[in-house]
Amino acid sequence: MPRDLDKSRYVSFTSFKKDGAAVSTPVWLVPFEDGYAFITDADSFKVRRVRNNPNVTLRVSNVRGSVRVGATVHEGVAVLLTNERTTGVEALIRKKYPVGWLFAIQLGNAVRRWRPPRASEDVVVKVVLST
Repeated sequence: MPRDLDKSRYVSFTSFKKDGAAVSTPVWLVPFEDGYAFITDADSFKVRRVRNNPNVTLRVSNVRGSVRVGATVHEGVAVLLTNERTTGVEALIRKKYPVGWLFAIQLGNAVRRWRPPRASEDVVVKVVLST
């Protein structure tokens, strides 16, 4: 497992549109099984792109997704995991990002009070690196 990904606070997750255009998003990433994983909404554009093309890249970034010149590009294949798997990844994220997780949960709970219930669930995006 690459040390730069293990130590990073944020990772730029790049997936590809049907026309081949790359779209990058900063995510919290944790080592999981034989790869890396993060949690997102099942109806997010990241998930839609992965369903169409599972080839992705990971690069260490900052909170805004900016990547340093010369950052290592890690190529891999993304797999979407069902809700039963989110609990294990949630625990790993909570351990690596305790303050951020607490803030995200509190903010999420406040927003949910004012929005209609979501139809979608969370999904785990697991990336198995190619090299």
